[in-house]
Amino acid sequence: MRPEDIDGLTVGGPLDLVAERRPGDALVYPDRNLRYTYRKLKEAEKGCAGADGGRLREAAVERHGLQTSVGDTTQIAPRESPTSAGAACPVRASGCYHLCCSGGLGSGLRRGPDGGRPWVASEGFRARRMRAMNFDPTDEQRRWRDLSRDFAQSAIRPRAEQLDREQKFPYDIVAEMSRLGLMGLTLPEEHGGSGGDFVAYNLALEEISRADTSVGITMEAHVSLGCSPLATYGTAEQKDRFLRTCATGERLWAFGLTEEEAGTDAGGTRTTAQLEGGEWVINGSKKWITNSGTDVTAGVTVIARTGTRENGKPELTALIVPQETPGFARGPGYEKLGWRASDQHPLFFEDCRVPEENLLGERGAGLRQFLRTLDGGRVAVAALSVGLAQACFDEALARARERRQFGRAIGRFQAIQFKLADMAMEIELARNLVLKAAWLKEGGRPFSREASMAKVFASEAAKRAADQAVQIHGGEGFMEGSAVARYWRQVKINEIGEGTSEINRQIIARSLLEESAEEAKAKMVAQ
Repeated sequence: MRPEDIDGLTVGGPLDLVAERRPGDALVYPDRNLRYTYRKLKEAEKGCAGADGGRLREAAVERHGLQTSVGDTTQIAPRESPTSAGAACPVRASGCYHLCCSGGLGSGLRRGPDGGRPWVASEGFRARRMRAMNFDPTDEQRRWRDLSRDFAQSAIRPRAEQLDREQKFPYDIVAEMSRLGLMGLTLPEEHGGSGGDFVAYNLALEEISRADTSVGITMEAHVSLGCSPLATYGTAEQKDRFLRTCATGERLWAFGLTEEEAGTDAGGTRTTAQLEGGEWVINGSKKWITNSGTDVTAGVTVIARTGTRENGKPELTALIVPQETPGFARGPGYEKLGWRASDQHPLFFEDCRVPEENLLGERGAGLRQFLRTLDGGRVAVAALSVGLAQACFDEALARARERRQFGRAIGRFQAIQFKLADMAMEIELARNLVLKAAWLKEGGRPFSREASMAKVFASEAAKRAADQAVQIHGGEGFMEGSAVARYWRQVKINEIGEGTSEINRQIIARSLLEESAEEAKAKMVAQ
Protein backbone atom coordinates (compact mmCIF):
# COMPACT_ATOMS: atom_id res chain seq x y z
CA MET A 1 0.00 0.00 0.00
CA ARG A 2 1.19 3.50 -0.83
CA PRO A 3 0.40 6.68 1.14
CA GLU A 4 -1.55 8.03 -1.83
CA ASP A 5 -3.86 5.00 -1.54
CA ILE A 6 -5.20 6.26 1.79
CA ASP A 7 -8.09 8.05 0.07
CA GLY A 8 -9.52 4.84 -1.34
CA LEU A 9 -8.86 2.63 1.68
CA THR A 10 -11.79 0.29 2.39
CA VAL A 11 -12.75 -2.19 5.04
CA GLY A 12 -10.94 -5.46 4.56
CA GLY A 13 -7.59 -3.79 3.86
CA PRO A 14 -4.69 -3.67 6.31
CA LEU A 15 -5.86 -0.32 7.73
CA ASP A 16 -9.43 -0.81 8.99
CA LEU A 17 -9.94 2.90 9.47
CA VAL A 18 -11.88 4.50 6.66
CA ALA A 19 -14.28 3.43 3.92
CA GLU A 20 -16.12 4.94 1.03
CA ARG A 21 -19.39 6.70 1.84
CA ARG A 22 -22.39 6.84 -0.45
CA PRO A 23 -23.13 10.45 -1.42
CA GLY A 24 -25.99 11.86 0.63
CA ASP A 25 -25.53 9.50 3.59
CA ALA A 26 -25.36 11.59 6.76
CA LEU A 27 -22.49 10.70 9.02
CA VAL A 28 -22.66 11.90 12.60
CA TYR A 29 -20.67 11.41 15.75
CA PRO A 30 -22.51 9.46 18.45
CA ASP A 31 -20.54 11.25 21.13
CA ARG A 32 -18.44 14.41 21.33
CA ASN A 33 -15.67 12.43 23.01
CA LEU A 34 -15.51 9.76 20.32
CA ARG A 35 -11.98 8.48 19.96
CA TYR A 36 -10.34 5.98 17.68
CA THR A 37 -7.73 3.46 18.70
CA TYR A 38 -4.28 3.76 17.25
CA ARG A 39 -3.77 0.01 17.20
CA LYS A 40 -5.13 -0.52 13.70
CA LEU A 41 -2.87 2.14 12.31
CA LYS A 42 0.15 0.56 13.94
CA GLU A 43 -0.85 -2.84 12.52
CA ALA A 44 -1.03 -1.24 9.10
CA GLU A 45 2.50 0.06 9.51
CA LYS A 46 3.75 -3.46 10.20
CA GLY A 47 1.96 -4.77 7.14
CA CYS A 48 3.53 -2.23 4.77
CA ALA A 49 6.95 -2.80 3.27
CA GLY A 50 9.90 -0.46 3.71
CA ALA A 51 9.51 3.21 4.36
CA ASP A 52 5.92 3.19 3.10
CA GLY A 53 4.78 2.10 6.56
CA GLY A 54 5.80 5.33 8.27
CA ARG A 55 4.68 7.43 5.30
CA LEU A 56 1.29 5.75 5.44
CA ARG A 57 0.80 6.84 9.04
CA GLU A 58 1.88 10.38 8.21
CA ALA A 59 -0.47 10.48 5.24
CA ALA A 60 -3.36 9.26 7.39
CA VAL A 61 -2.70 11.92 10.00
CA GLU A 62 -2.48 14.64 7.38
CA ARG A 63 -5.40 13.46 5.26
CA HIS A 64 -7.88 12.64 8.02
CA GLY A 65 -6.84 14.96 10.79
CA LEU A 66 -5.58 12.36 13.23
CA GLN A 67 -3.61 13.27 16.32
CA THR A 68 -1.62 10.87 18.47
CA SER A 69 -1.46 11.01 22.25
CA VAL A 70 1.34 9.85 24.52
CA GLY A 71 1.44 6.62 26.52
CA ASP A 72 1.00 2.88 26.17
CA THR A 73 -2.65 3.30 25.17
CA THR A 74 -1.96 5.66 22.30
CA GLN A 75 -5.14 6.70 20.53
CA ILE A 76 -6.06 8.89 17.60
CA ALA A 77 -8.90 11.32 17.27
CA PRO A 78 -10.23 13.80 14.69
CA ARG A 79 -8.19 17.01 14.57
CA GLU A 80 -11.41 19.02 14.65
CA SER A 81 -13.51 17.47 17.40
CA PRO A 82 -17.21 18.21 17.05
CA THR A 83 -18.46 20.84 19.43
CA SER A 84 -21.66 19.03 20.31
CA ALA A 85 -23.19 15.59 20.14
CA GLY A 86 -24.55 14.90 16.70
CA ALA A 87 -22.29 17.38 14.91
CA ALA A 88 -21.27 16.43 11.40
CA CYS A 89 -17.96 14.70 10.87
CA PRO A 90 -15.22 17.22 9.95
CA VAL A 91 -14.02 14.91 7.18
CA ARG A 92 -17.48 14.39 5.74
CA ALA A 93 -16.60 16.38 2.65
CA SER A 94 -13.84 13.92 1.84
CA GLY A 95 -16.37 11.15 1.19
CA CYS A 96 -15.16 8.80 3.90
CA TYR A 97 -15.61 8.08 7.59
CA HIS A 98 -13.73 6.55 10.47
CA LEU A 99 -14.60 3.02 11.60
CA CYS A 100 -12.44 2.08 14.56
CA CYS A 101 -14.87 3.59 17.02
CA SER A 102 -14.39 2.30 20.55
CA GLY A 103 -18.14 2.20 20.95
CA GLY A 104 -18.73 0.13 17.81
CA LEU A 105 -20.52 1.00 14.60
CA GLY A 106 -23.96 0.32 15.96
CA SER A 107 -23.84 2.11 19.32
CA GLY A 108 -25.41 5.49 19.94
CA LEU A 109 -25.82 6.61 16.35
CA ARG A 110 -28.19 9.56 16.01
CA ARG A 111 -29.98 11.41 13.29
CA GLY A 112 -28.10 13.98 11.29
CA PRO A 113 -28.02 17.62 12.33
CA ASP A 114 -30.77 18.36 9.83
CA GLY A 115 -33.08 15.87 11.52
CA GLY A 116 -32.84 13.50 8.56
CA ARG A 117 -32.63 9.73 8.56
CA PRO A 118 -30.02 8.01 10.75
CA TRP A 119 -26.61 7.08 9.43
CA VAL A 120 -26.94 4.22 6.93
CA ALA A 121 -24.05 2.48 5.26
CA SER A 122 -24.22 1.86 1.54
CA GLU A 123 -24.76 -1.64 0.21
CA GLY A 124 -21.21 -1.66 -1.08
CA PHE A 125 -19.88 -0.78 2.34
CA ARG A 126 -22.03 -3.47 3.98
CA ALA A 127 -20.58 -6.05 1.62
CA ARG A 128 -17.04 -4.99 2.46
CA ARG A 129 -17.75 -4.86 6.17
CA MET A 130 -19.17 -8.39 6.08
CA ARG A 131 -16.04 -9.72 4.44
CA ALA A 132 -14.56 -10.57 7.82
CA MET A 133 -17.55 -12.77 8.73
CA ASN A 134 -19.62 -14.21 5.93
CA PHE A 135 -21.72 -17.36 6.08
CA ASP A 136 -22.13 -17.50 2.31
CA PRO A 137 -19.85 -19.95 0.49
CA THR A 138 -17.71 -18.57 -2.28
CA ASP A 139 -18.68 -19.33 -5.86
CA GLU A 140 -16.03 -22.04 -6.01
CA GLN A 141 -17.15 -23.60 -2.73
CA ARG A 142 -20.76 -23.55 -3.90
CA ARG A 143 -19.75 -25.19 -7.16
CA TRP A 144 -17.99 -28.06 -5.39
CA ARG A 145 -20.89 -28.51 -2.98
CA ASP A 146 -23.51 -28.56 -5.73
CA LEU A 147 -21.45 -30.83 -7.95
CA SER A 148 -21.03 -33.29 -5.08
CA ARG A 149 -24.70 -33.14 -4.14
CA ASP A 150 -25.90 -33.78 -7.69
CA PHE A 151 -23.51 -36.68 -8.18
CA ALA A 152 -24.19 -38.19 -4.77
CA GLN A 153 -27.96 -38.09 -5.05
CA SER A 154 -28.02 -39.42 -8.62
CA ALA A 155 -25.18 -41.96 -8.62
CA ILE A 156 -24.45 -42.98 -5.00
CA ARG A 157 -27.66 -42.81 -2.99
CA PRO A 158 -29.68 -45.18 -5.25
CA ARG A 159 -26.97 -47.84 -4.82
CA ALA A 160 -26.14 -47.30 -1.15
CA GLU A 161 -28.27 -50.18 0.15
CA GLN A 162 -26.82 -52.58 -2.42
CA LEU A 163 -23.25 -51.52 -1.66
CA ASP A 164 -23.84 -52.08 2.04
CA ARG A 165 -25.47 -55.47 1.49
CA GLU A 166 -22.85 -56.80 -0.93
CA GLN A 167 -19.89 -55.23 0.88
CA LYS A 168 -18.14 -54.53 -2.41
CA PHE A 169 -15.78 -51.65 -3.03
CA PRO A 170 -17.41 -49.22 -5.52
CA TYR A 171 -14.63 -48.93 -8.11
CA ASP A 172 -16.86 -47.31 -10.72
CA ILE A 173 -18.13 -44.65 -8.30
CA VAL A 174 -14.60 -43.81 -7.15
CA ALA A 175 -13.45 -43.60 -10.76
CA GLU A 176 -16.22 -41.13 -11.58
CA MET A 177 -15.42 -39.09 -8.47
CA SER A 178 -11.82 -38.97 -9.69
CA ARG A 179 -12.96 -37.73 -13.08
CA LEU A 180 -14.95 -34.98 -11.35
CA GLY A 181 -11.88 -33.93 -9.34
CA LEU A 182 -13.29 -34.94 -5.95
CA MET A 183 -10.57 -37.45 -5.07
CA GLY A 184 -7.92 -34.73 -5.23
CA LEU A 185 -10.02 -31.75 -4.24
CA THR A 186 -7.56 -30.04 -1.90
CA LEU A 187 -4.38 -31.27 -3.55
CA PRO A 188 -2.13 -28.94 -5.58
CA GLU A 189 -2.93 -28.56 -9.25
CA GLU A 190 0.75 -28.79 -10.15
CA HIS A 191 0.71 -32.37 -8.85
CA GLY A 192 -2.54 -33.40 -10.51
CA GLY A 193 -5.02 -32.25 -7.86
CA SER A 194 -7.99 -29.91 -8.15
CA GLY A 195 -6.51 -27.08 -6.05
CA GLY A 196 -9.69 -26.52 -4.06
CA ASP A 197 -9.79 -25.09 -0.54
CA PHE A 198 -10.44 -26.99 2.70
CA VAL A 199 -13.89 -25.48 3.22
CA ALA A 200 -15.00 -26.61 -0.24
CA TYR A 201 -13.63 -30.07 0.51
CA ASN A 202 -15.70 -30.40 3.68
CA LEU A 203 -18.84 -29.15 1.95
CA ALA A 204 -18.29 -31.76 -0.77
CA LEU A 205 -17.54 -34.52 1.72
CA GLU A 206 -20.75 -33.78 3.62
CA GLU A 207 -22.78 -34.26 0.44
CA ILE A 208 -21.01 -37.50 -0.52
CA SER A 209 -21.50 -38.89 3.01
CA ARG A 210 -25.14 -37.83 3.00
CA ALA A 211 -25.59 -40.39 0.22
CA ASP A 212 -23.33 -43.09 1.70
CA THR A 213 -20.65 -42.97 4.38
CA SER A 214 -18.75 -45.91 2.86
CA VAL A 215 -17.99 -43.73 -0.15
CA GLY A 216 -17.47 -40.74 2.13
CA ILE A 217 -14.81 -42.45 4.24
CA THR A 218 -13.08 -43.69 1.09
CA MET A 219 -12.77 -40.10 -0.12
CA GLU A 220 -11.82 -38.76 3.32
CA ALA A 221 -9.15 -41.36 4.06
CA HIS A 222 -7.58 -40.90 0.62
CA VAL A 223 -7.49 -37.09 0.63
CA SER A 224 -7.10 -36.17 4.33
CA LEU A 225 -5.01 -39.08 5.54
CA GLY A 226 -3.34 -40.67 2.55
CA CYS A 227 -2.40 -37.81 0.24
CA SER A 228 -2.20 -34.88 2.67
CA PRO A 229 1.08 -35.98 4.32
CA LEU A 230 2.64 -36.53 0.90
CA ALA A 231 1.56 -33.08 -0.26
CA THR A 232 2.66 -31.39 2.98
CA TYR A 233 5.93 -33.13 3.82
CA GLY A 234 7.04 -34.85 0.61
CA THR A 235 10.03 -33.82 -1.46
CA ALA A 236 9.58 -32.77 -5.07
CA GLU A 237 10.71 -36.22 -6.19
CA GLN A 238 8.32 -37.97 -3.79
CA LYS A 239 5.40 -35.84 -4.93
CA ASP A 240 6.16 -36.54 -8.56
CA ARG A 241 6.54 -40.27 -7.99
CA PHE A 242 3.86 -41.04 -5.42
CA LEU A 243 1.41 -38.13 -5.21
CA ARG A 244 0.68 -37.36 -8.83
CA THR A 245 -1.37 -40.45 -9.72
CA CYS A 246 -3.09 -40.33 -6.34
CA ALA A 247 -4.00 -36.64 -6.64
CA THR A 248 -5.86 -37.41 -9.84
CA GLY A 249 -7.65 -40.29 -8.11
CA GLU A 250 -6.22 -42.85 -10.53
CA ARG A 251 -4.63 -44.58 -7.54
CA LEU A 252 -5.40 -44.53 -3.80
CA TRP A 253 -2.99 -43.99 -0.91
CA ALA A 254 -3.38 -45.21 2.69
CA PHE A 255 -2.39 -43.90 6.11
CA GLY A 256 -0.88 -46.53 8.45
CA LEU A 257 -1.01 -45.54 12.10
CA THR A 258 -3.20 -47.88 14.16
CA GLU A 259 -1.77 -51.01 15.75
CA GLU A 260 -2.84 -53.40 18.48
CA GLU A 261 -1.32 -51.11 21.13
CA ALA A 262 -1.25 -47.83 19.24
CA GLY A 263 -4.15 -45.68 18.16
CA THR A 264 -5.16 -42.93 20.52
CA ASP A 265 -1.71 -43.48 22.06
CA ALA A 266 0.35 -43.13 18.89
CA GLY A 267 3.46 -43.30 21.06
CA GLY A 268 2.64 -46.97 21.67
CA THR A 269 3.73 -47.85 18.15
CA ARG A 270 5.59 -51.19 18.01
CA THR A 271 6.37 -51.35 14.28
CA THR A 272 10.11 -50.75 13.85
CA ALA A 273 12.34 -49.52 11.04
CA GLN A 274 16.13 -49.87 11.05
CA LEU A 275 18.42 -48.12 8.58
CA GLU A 276 20.73 -50.72 7.02
CA GLY A 277 22.88 -50.16 3.95
CA GLY A 278 20.84 -47.24 2.65
CA GLU A 279 17.51 -49.00 3.20
CA TRP A 280 14.84 -48.92 5.89
CA VAL A 281 14.02 -52.43 7.10
CA ILE A 282 10.47 -52.44 8.48
CA ASN A 283 8.98 -55.07 10.80
CA GLY A 284 5.59 -55.03 12.50
CA SER A 285 1.90 -54.73 11.72
CA LYS A 286 -0.95 -52.25 11.38
CA LYS A 287 -4.70 -52.77 11.59
CA TRP A 288 -7.95 -51.25 10.27
CA ILE A 289 -6.14 -49.31 7.53
CA THR A 290 -8.60 -47.75 5.06
CA ASN A 291 -7.95 -47.98 1.29
CA SER A 292 -4.99 -50.29 1.90
CA GLY A 293 -6.08 -53.34 -0.09
CA THR A 294 -7.96 -52.21 -3.19
CA ASP A 295 -6.89 -53.02 -6.73
CA VAL A 296 -5.96 -49.35 -7.21
CA THR A 297 -4.05 -48.79 -3.96
CA ALA A 298 -0.57 -47.46 -4.70
CA GLY A 299 0.90 -47.67 -1.20
CA VAL A 300 0.80 -46.57 2.41
CA THR A 301 2.60 -44.12 4.65
CA VAL A 302 3.45 -45.83 7.93
CA ILE A 303 4.74 -44.60 11.24
CA ALA A 304 7.49 -46.71 12.78
CA ARG A 305 9.95 -46.63 15.64
CA THR A 306 13.36 -45.69 14.31
CA GLY A 307 15.12 -45.28 17.66
CA THR A 308 14.82 -44.00 21.22
CA ARG A 309 15.14 -40.39 22.33
CA GLU A 310 17.30 -39.18 25.22
CA ASN A 311 14.19 -38.96 27.42
CA GLY A 312 13.37 -42.61 26.76
CA LYS A 313 10.45 -41.86 24.44
CA PRO A 314 10.33 -43.56 21.06
CA GLU A 315 11.61 -41.81 17.96
CA LEU A 316 8.79 -42.12 15.45
CA THR A 317 9.32 -41.62 11.73
CA ALA A 318 7.04 -41.66 8.69
CA LEU A 319 8.04 -43.93 5.80
CA ILE A 320 6.60 -44.37 2.31
CA VAL A 321 5.89 -47.99 1.38
CA PRO A 322 4.76 -48.75 -2.20
CA GLN A 323 2.13 -51.46 -2.50
CA GLU A 324 4.22 -54.12 -4.24
CA THR A 325 7.26 -53.82 -1.95
CA PRO A 326 8.63 -57.28 -1.00
CA GLY A 327 7.91 -58.11 2.62
CA PHE A 328 4.72 -56.01 2.69
CA ALA A 329 1.44 -57.97 2.79
CA ARG A 330 -2.25 -57.32 3.42
CA GLY A 331 -4.54 -59.55 5.43
CA PRO A 332 -8.19 -60.25 4.57
CA GLY A 333 -10.78 -57.50 4.87
CA TYR A 334 -12.92 -57.12 7.98
CA GLU A 335 -16.58 -57.89 8.66
CA LYS A 336 -17.83 -54.51 9.89
CA LEU A 337 -20.94 -53.05 11.45
CA GLY A 338 -20.84 -50.08 9.09
CA TRP A 339 -18.78 -48.66 6.22
CA ARG A 340 -19.28 -52.07 4.62
CA ALA A 341 -18.45 -50.95 1.08
CA SER A 342 -15.20 -49.32 2.13
CA ASP A 343 -11.83 -51.08 2.22
CA GLN A 344 -9.99 -51.84 5.48
CA HIS A 345 -7.25 -54.43 6.01
CA PRO A 346 -4.52 -55.40 8.48
CA LEU A 347 -1.00 -54.79 7.18
CA PHE A 348 2.07 -56.92 7.84
CA PHE A 349 5.73 -55.99 7.41
CA GLU A 350 8.42 -58.67 7.52
CA ASP A 351 11.89 -57.45 6.65
CA CYS A 352 10.19 -55.01 4.29
CA ARG A 353 12.88 -52.89 2.66
CA VAL A 354 12.37 -49.42 1.19
CA PRO A 355 15.06 -46.95 0.02
CA GLU A 356 16.39 -44.43 2.52
CA GLU A 357 14.92 -41.64 0.40
CA ASN A 358 11.41 -42.98 1.19
CA LEU A 359 11.67 -41.11 4.49
CA LEU A 360 8.74 -38.67 4.59
CA GLY A 361 9.70 -35.39 6.22
CA GLU A 362 12.39 -35.48 8.89
CA ARG A 363 13.56 -38.47 10.85
CA GLY A 364 11.86 -38.46 14.25
CA ALA A 365 9.15 -36.04 13.13
CA GLY A 366 6.61 -38.74 12.31
CA LEU A 367 4.48 -38.25 15.42
CA ARG A 368 4.20 -34.50 14.90
CA GLN A 369 3.35 -34.98 11.24
CA PHE A 370 0.66 -37.55 11.95
CA LEU A 371 -0.89 -35.44 14.70
CA ARG A 372 -1.23 -32.53 12.30
CA THR A 373 -2.66 -34.87 9.72
CA LEU A 374 -5.20 -36.16 12.23
CA ASP A 375 -6.34 -32.61 12.99
CA GLY A 376 -7.44 -32.16 9.40
CA GLY A 377 -8.87 -35.67 9.39
CA ARG A 378 -11.00 -34.90 12.43
CA VAL A 379 -12.61 -31.95 10.72
CA ALA A 380 -13.31 -34.13 7.69
CA VAL A 381 -14.82 -36.96 9.76
CA ALA A 382 -16.98 -34.33 11.45
CA ALA A 383 -18.18 -33.28 7.99
CA LEU A 384 -18.91 -36.93 7.24
CA SER A 385 -20.94 -37.08 10.45
CA VAL A 386 -22.93 -33.99 9.44
CA GLY A 387 -23.72 -35.65 6.12
CA LEU A 388 -24.95 -38.79 7.87
CA ALA A 389 -27.00 -36.75 10.34
CA GLN A 390 -28.58 -34.86 7.44
CA ALA A 391 -29.47 -38.15 5.77
CA CYS A 392 -31.15 -39.31 8.99
CA PHE A 393 -33.11 -36.07 9.14
CA ASP A 394 -34.13 -36.35 5.49
CA GLU A 395 -35.61 -39.81 6.08
CA ALA A 396 -37.24 -38.83 9.36
CA LEU A 397 -38.86 -35.74 7.89
CA ALA A 398 -40.22 -37.69 4.92
CA ARG A 399 -41.58 -40.35 7.27
CA ALA A 400 -43.22 -37.75 9.49
CA ARG A 401 -45.04 -36.32 6.49
CA GLU A 402 -46.12 -39.65 4.99
CA ARG A 403 -46.94 -41.92 7.93
CA ARG A 404 -50.48 -41.46 9.21
CA GLN A 405 -51.88 -42.40 12.62
CA PHE A 406 -55.14 -41.40 14.24
CA GLY A 407 -56.26 -39.86 11.00
CA ARG A 408 -53.35 -37.51 10.40
CA ALA A 409 -49.66 -37.43 9.56
CA ILE A 410 -47.47 -38.23 12.55
CA GLY A 411 -45.60 -34.99 11.88
CA ARG A 412 -48.65 -33.20 13.25
CA PHE A 413 -47.97 -34.59 16.72
CA GLN A 414 -45.87 -32.46 19.02
CA ALA A 415 -43.72 -35.40 20.15
CA ILE A 416 -42.52 -35.94 16.58
CA GLN A 417 -42.18 -32.23 15.93
CA PHE A 418 -39.85 -31.85 18.92
CA LYS A 419 -37.65 -34.69 17.64
CA LEU A 420 -37.40 -33.06 14.22
CA ALA A 421 -36.66 -29.66 15.77
CA ASP A 422 -33.87 -31.09 17.94
CA MET A 423 -32.34 -32.90 14.97
CA ALA A 424 -32.42 -29.77 12.80
CA MET A 425 -30.84 -27.62 15.52
CA GLU A 426 -28.01 -30.04 16.23
CA ILE A 427 -27.24 -30.56 12.55
CA GLU A 428 -27.01 -26.81 12.02
CA LEU A 429 -24.73 -26.42 15.04
CA ALA A 430 -22.52 -29.30 13.93
CA ARG A 431 -22.24 -27.95 10.40
CA ASN A 432 -21.18 -24.54 11.67
CA LEU A 433 -18.54 -26.09 13.93
CA VAL A 434 -17.16 -28.02 10.96
CA LEU A 435 -17.08 -24.99 8.70
CA LYS A 436 -15.43 -22.79 11.31
CA ALA A 437 -12.69 -25.36 11.92
CA ALA A 438 -12.23 -25.75 8.16
CA TRP A 439 -12.11 -21.98 7.73
CA LEU A 440 -9.46 -21.66 10.43
CA LYS A 441 -7.32 -24.36 8.83
CA GLU A 442 -7.69 -22.82 5.39
CA GLY A 443 -6.55 -19.48 6.83
CA GLY A 444 -3.43 -21.00 8.37
CA ARG A 445 -4.67 -20.36 11.92
CA PRO A 446 -4.62 -22.75 14.92
CA PHE A 447 -7.59 -25.09 14.73
CA SER A 448 -6.78 -28.16 16.84
CA ARG A 449 -9.29 -27.33 19.56
CA GLU A 450 -12.00 -26.49 17.03
CA ALA A 451 -11.24 -29.72 15.15
CA SER A 452 -11.81 -31.73 18.32
CA MET A 453 -14.98 -29.79 19.13
CA ALA A 454 -16.36 -30.40 15.66
CA LYS A 455 -15.42 -34.09 15.74
CA VAL A 456 -17.05 -34.75 19.12
CA PHE A 457 -20.22 -32.76 18.61
CA ALA A 458 -20.89 -33.78 15.02
CA SER A 459 -20.34 -37.50 15.65
CA GLU A 460 -22.56 -37.51 18.72
CA ALA A 461 -25.20 -35.36 17.05
CA ALA A 462 -25.24 -37.87 14.19
CA LYS A 463 -25.74 -40.72 16.65
CA ARG A 464 -28.69 -38.94 18.24
CA ALA A 465 -30.11 -38.17 14.80
CA ALA A 466 -29.87 -41.84 13.77
CA ASP A 467 -31.54 -42.95 16.98
CA GLN A 468 -34.42 -40.51 16.55
CA ALA A 469 -34.80 -41.39 12.87
CA VAL A 470 -35.28 -45.05 13.81
CA GLN A 471 -37.73 -44.05 16.54
CA ILE A 472 -39.82 -41.97 14.12
CA HIS A 473 -39.89 -44.90 11.69
CA GLY A 474 -41.03 -47.26 14.41
CA GLY A 475 -40.93 -50.94 13.48
CA GLU A 476 -39.94 -50.14 9.90
CA GLY A 477 -36.77 -48.55 11.21
CA PHE A 478 -35.78 -51.87 12.80
CA MET A 479 -35.84 -53.66 9.47
CA GLU A 480 -32.55 -54.11 7.63
CA GLY A 481 -34.06 -52.94 4.38
CA SER A 482 -34.69 -49.44 5.71
CA ALA A 483 -32.18 -46.66 5.18
CA VAL A 484 -32.35 -45.55 8.82
CA ALA A 485 -31.39 -49.04 10.04
CA ARG A 486 -28.28 -48.77 7.86
CA TYR A 487 -27.55 -45.30 9.19
CA TRP A 488 -27.95 -46.53 12.77
CA ARG A 489 -25.32 -49.23 12.15
CA GLN A 490 -22.94 -46.86 10.41
CA VAL A 491 -22.97 -43.99 12.87
CA LYS A 492 -21.10 -45.46 15.85
CA ILE A 493 -17.68 -45.57 14.20
CA ASN A 494 -17.71 -41.78 13.88
CA GLU A 495 -17.19 -41.50 17.65
CA ILE A 496 -14.16 -43.79 17.46
CA GLY A 497 -12.18 -43.29 14.26
CA GLU A 498 -9.51 -40.57 14.00
CA GLY A 499 -9.64 -39.79 17.70
CA THR A 500 -12.24 -41.08 20.13
CA SER A 501 -14.67 -38.69 21.77
CA GLU A 502 -12.83 -39.25 25.04
CA ILE A 503 -9.40 -38.20 23.77
CA ASN A 504 -10.88 -35.22 21.96
CA ARG A 505 -12.64 -34.08 25.12
CA GLN A 506 -9.31 -34.27 26.93
CA ILE A 507 -7.68 -32.15 24.24
CA ILE A 508 -10.45 -29.57 24.55
CA ALA A 509 -10.43 -29.51 28.35
CA ARG A 510 -6.66 -29.32 28.77
CA SER A 511 -6.36 -26.60 26.16
CA LEU A 512 -8.95 -24.59 28.09
CA LEU A 513 -7.41 -25.14 31.51
CA GLU A 514 -3.69 -24.90 31.14
CA GLU A 515 -2.17 -25.22 27.70
CA SER A 516 -2.72 -24.96 23.98
CA ALA A 517 -4.57 -27.68 22.09
CA GLU A 518 -1.34 -28.65 20.33
CA GLU A 519 0.58 -29.05 23.61
CA ALA A 520 -2.25 -30.96 25.28
CA LYS A 521 -2.50 -33.35 22.37
CA ALA A 522 1.25 -33.96 22.20
CA LYS A 523 1.44 -34.68 25.93
CA MET A 524 -1.40 -37.17 25.88
CA VAL A 525 -0.10 -39.24 22.98
CA ALA A 526 3.43 -39.32 24.38
CA GLN A 527 2.66 -40.12 28.03
